[in-house]
Amino acid sequence: MMASRPRLCWMARWTDSTFLAYVEQILAPTLKKGQIVFLDNVSTHKVDGVEEAIEARGARPIFLPAYSPDLNPIEQLFARLKSFLRKNEGAHC
Repeated sequence: MMASRPRLCWMARWTDSTFLAYVEQILAPTLKKGQIVFLDNVSTHKVDGVEEAIEARGARPIFLPAYSPDLNPIEQLFARLKSFLRKNEGAHC
């Protein structure tokens, strides 16, 4: 059986204070020592107190690197497809 994970359905825009409250009141209490929390580079994830709330539970916050098309396989596929289409632009079936 999978452990339950904290979930929150939020119909409005996340603000710094709402995200911090979510981390402190909902996410952090469920964390165990040694767990990893991945965060992207949204400004609300970088608010003072977010990392501290995660670390206080013995978990480790890790920020993902900035988006790079070079690291995304679908971007590489699209680049090859576009190249193929350009090379075969004049070819007709």
